[in-house]
Amino acid sequence: MVISIEKFSRATVEGVRTFLAEHPPVEIKVTRRNFDMASRPLRIVRGTCECGHVWTPDPVFIDTLTERMKVFDAELPKGALPGDFYDAIEVKHAWDVETRSQYCGKQITLEVVAVT
Repeated sequence: MVISIEKFSRATVEGVRTFLAEHPPVEIKVTRRNFDMASRPLRIVRGTCECGHVWTPDPVFIDTLTERMKVFDAELPKGALPGDFYDAIEVKHAWDVETRSQYCGKQITLEVVAVT
C-alpha cells in the first residue's frame, strides 16, 4: 500500500515557516546605522564562511532585502545595497542550510559586485 500526501495542514505549513524563520542560513548584524545611502550600489554574489561553507543569496533573501530597503526610501536595483552598508554590517554563518540542525556562528566574508 502506497500513501500519498496531497497537501499539508495549515498548522504544518505555519510550523515549517516558523522553524525556518528561527533557523536562517545567515545572520546579519548592523554595527552602525549611519551608512551613506548615496554610495555606489553593490550586490552580494556569495559569501564564504571561515568554516569553508559557501553561501549564495537565494531569491527569497534577495526579495526580502529589496523589500526591507524600501524603509530608507532608496531607489536601488533589486538585491543591491549601498556600498557603504557592507562596511556597516557583520555577517555570520548561522544554520546549516540542508538540515538546519547545526549552528556555526563564524564570520562570512562577502563577495560583492558593482551594480550598473
